[in-house]
Amino acid sequence: MKKTAIYLIFLLLVQTNIFGQKVSLYDELSPLYPDTEINKPTSHMELHTAKGGILSVNLLINNLDKKDILDIKNNLSGFFTKVETYRLIDVPLEENTGLDSRTEQYTGKKNPYVTRRAPFDVYEVLQEVSFPIFTENKTEAFNIKWEVPHNISEGIYNSTVLVKGQGFSKTLHIKTVVHKTTIPKAGYNTFKYTNWFSLKNIAQRHGLKIWSLEFWEMTEKYALKMAEGRQNVFWVTLPDMFDFVNGTPVLQTKRLKKLIQTFTDAGIYYIEFAPIAHRTKNDWSSKTLSSNFNPDMLVNSNEGYLLYDEIFSQLKKIMDENGWNGRSMFHIADEPTDEVVDDYKLFVKHLKKYFPNASILEATMTLGLSGAVDNWCPQIQEYQKHKDFFETRKKEGDKV
Repeated sequence: MKKTAIYLIFLLLVQTNIFGQKVSLYDELSPLYPDTEINKPTSHMELHTAKGGILSVNLLINNLDKKDILDIKNNLSGFFTKVETYRLIDVPLEENTGLDSRTEQYTGKKNPYVTRRAPFDVYEVLQEVSFPIFTENKTEAFNIKWEVPHNISEGIYNSTVLVKGQGFSKTLHIKTVVHKTTIPKAGYNTFKYTNWFSLKNIAQRHGLKIWSLEFWEMTEKYALKMAEGRQNVFWVTLPDMFDFVNGTPVLQTKRLKKLIQTFTDAGIYYIEFAPIAHRTKNDWSSKTLSSNFNPDMLVNSNEGYLLYDEIFSQLKKIMDENGWNGRSMFHIADEPTDEVVDDYKLFVKHLKKYFPNASILEATMTLGLSGAVDNWCPQIQEYQKHKDFFETRKKEGDKV
């Protein structure tokens, strides 16, 4: 009886694979979590792409021992370029997305379409790694990415990924099918795509002194990553480009030129000047806008006009000298509502004294800015609710 019991326990352990590691490929859009258990491992994957595309797969490994040596190699570089492998880092997701906007907590309505109920951890961050590495968790996840050259021949390209760890080895197979269609390189004539970021946060999170050589090297890395994702718009926070000397704003021309050149060299064409104002005291019921250079100053006050006269005149000079006008867009204040429409329009008039052909881009929360906003970015549900209005704006020459 004892021998039979031991034998049955051994069979159960083998069937549940407690003694062995599990390795599987996943589509990059499939949600993966630190507690994901591999039930049916996938060792073969087929991907289709046009020339000039970017592909990636995720790789999950279960039942690892901490501090084991892990190595992942592939032969994708025999056909493709910029082959990179990242470790996926999990982050906490505390609330589910709301049905209308923000999170469920905002309206109190339960969203039945979420992939998983919060709270949970989900893989989100890409960490550059050089193999071999030491494992840190019982489950580890990785992302393998590669670019398909524009000049590659259409056809089928077979590649392998070798995963080796303490006492195990697994070969995975990736078939890349390249079609004759070519994706054009992102630039001035492709769909505008932007990404908001903070220069100060870049410096802080990487422990760098802002504007130092090391800071600019790190910013270049961010710019290249943005361009890699087909971003062709980068934003410039003007308060970061001005220093106040005896109470007067002074444009740091070398700093601004360096920033714009860094993103231009990375292949990103359009300049997006970030909001220069905000609703007073961040009060959604406010009817006035205050300066992002001085929160105690109303933009449409005498002192506000004097401040922005100094700012706009210096900015106009450098933009004219460098030919930046045709590739630039301006924000006034993020998410303007009905309450600030009059103040917003008034300030646009002041801006256009210096930049008469300025293109105004805004994430709008009102329909009252016709003639002031040229590029509308409404929330999805607001666009659906007021589709006729936005279609009319497009006929009038605006972009949505």
